[in-house]
Amino acid sequence: MLKLIFWNLVRQSKRCAPSTLRFPQTNHITLTLYIRLDTDTHLWSLSVVAIGLLQEQNSLSEMVGWERGSWGYHSDDGSIMTANELLGTGKTFGPGQTVGLTVDAVRHRAAFSLDGEPVGKFVYL
Repeated sequence: MLKLIFWNLVRQSKRCAPSTLRFPQTNHITLTLYIRLDTDTHLWSLSVVAIGLLQEQNSLSEMVGWERGSWGYHSDDGSIMTANELLGTGKTFGPGQTVGLTVDAVRHRAAFSLDGEPVGKFVYL
């Protein structure tokens, strides 16, 4: 079981507010999700957002991409990470933009997009 996670770190308080969606691992699907980032611009200036995947046993207390078994695309620097290792970089993102995440269960890989354009290369799950 993998979880899609939208992770928001409020910089001043160092608290995270994860939102998750669980979906089963299967060898028969490719799933694409799009997340529209509509939020208060002032609140956005205080936050770092990461969108990605993590395995069922991973903690929600760390930003997605910082631990082994999680893969995340970060708003503040455009980094795409797993196990706190940089896999690639894309554009930074913020309010009014749409981040996409495609999971290819057959090939055990995922890819991110920003406003319909690919970001980085596939990451292997």
